[in-house]
Amino acid sequence: MRENRLEIALTYSFGIGRSTSQKMCAELDLNPSTRVRDLTDSEVNKIRLYIENNLTVEGDLRRDAQTDIKRKIEPGASQ
Repeated sequence: MRENRLEIALTYSFGIGRSTSQKMCAELDLNPSTRVRDLTDSEVNKIRLYIENNLTVEGDLRRDAQTDIKRKIEPGASQ
């Protein structure tokens, strides 16, 4: 994964797609073609903070999806 371009590597996180990845790079003023191995600690920190403050990803997103599914299958739940 360290060899991937930033734009692609970000999509490996559950909840981040190509368009979100591109938007993140634009907002953080990062070159989407930068290889992950070439990112500075400062850039990695900017990405981490952006994800924490603006996105629901990985475990939180999976838990929310499971909760929604369970709620919809309960008897009497309106569709």
